[in-house]
Amino acid sequence: MKYIFLLLPFFIVFTGCGKDEDEKDKIITLTIASEKRMWYAGGTGSLAPYYLAKNMEDDKWRFFCIYIEGFDYEEGYEYVVEIKVHEEPVDPTLADQELISYSLHKIISKEKKNSENLPEDLDALTIYYD
Repeated sequence: MKYIFLLLPFFIVFTGCGKDEDEKDKIITLTIASEKRMWYAGGTGSLAPYYLAKNMEDDKWRFFCIYIEGFDYEEGYEYVVEIKVHEEPVDPTLADQELISYSLHKIISKEKKNSENLPEDLDALTIYYD
């Protein structure tokens, strides 16, 4: 019986550790445009294809990111997706590091169409979520 009381604190500590990581992640719903646009990749100075996305509240197309883990994008299709946002810890020894990464949580819809109202000139802003 006393062994159970000795092991109990270890189980509590180890089961609590993984939970903090998941709580940092947020899930956002976005519409991903049927085409990508070229923009300067952070820190490299070279052009890279970025997803164009809009959130449900703003309805304004913006540059979003270059890569979404687990998302098999097909040009010519507009998607409504749930994306998991991973806020990474900052490593002060690395310059020009990505502080946020993205992974696919769920595809809500995939429709073959040309996205409407895509502007020629986009703000060089990523979409920020609270």
